[in-house]
Amino acid sequence: MAPLFGPTGLGSVPTAQTVPSGTFELSGAYAWVDADPVNVDLGPKAGVVYGFNRGEIGAGYYREKQDFEGEEFKFDYLTLHGKYRVFESQTADINAVSIGAHYLDYRDFSGSTLSLYAAAQSTLVRNKDGNERWRGHFGARVQRSDFQEQDETKFRPFFGFEYIANPDWRFATDFAPSRAQFDSTMSLAARYQKPGGNLGGQIGIGRLGGDPQLFASLTLRFGN
Repeated sequence: MAPLFGPTGLGSVPTAQTVPSGTFELSGAYAWVDADPVNVDLGPKAGVVYGFNRGEIGAGYYREKQDFEGEEFKFDYLTLHGKYRVFESQTADINAVSIGAHYLDYRDFSGSTLSLYAAAQSTLVRNKDGNERWRGHFGARVQRSDFQEQDETKFRPFFGFEYIANPDWRFATDFAPSRAQFDSTMSLAARYQKPGGNLGGQIGIGRLGGDPQLFASLTLRFGN
């Protein structure tokens, strides 16, 4: 099962960060998964997120294409999500905490997955000038899957680390363990987002379950 698509986060897990208030963010993404003997394309992915006050809401769509021995199978998915930052501080060890919900609708099957999560972030290392250099992310989510009349609910922790090379560039890694039909996720990514800028993007590698993947995305922000 693919990582959550839509919420602000690292390569495969949500974080406590949100889109700036009054800002729309449009995103496009693609992922290639080598699930030998099946080649899987997760994309195109398209989403829109709106930031308000200390939260964000968004919706998305993506297509999964499976290529097995020359035959193609295509499946469409819709997502809805919301996140709200319930705590933030410039001085505390844990400087932000958010709670969120994510809904995934299997358009071509009978079923859906609802994920409820809490995510926190903490400054781990600062430069001599006081700016962040290393940031930690951690949290947990409860996921309930209703797939073809089979219900299952699982608790899954997740964590990540972010290296802030400069105001424009960041490098991050993250991990979430598998639980039943929910695959483990791992990623290592480079991200570009100029402070106050409109255009951003990331490229990375990772694993979805036991299968390697390559992913890339672009974002466009406009508004305040």
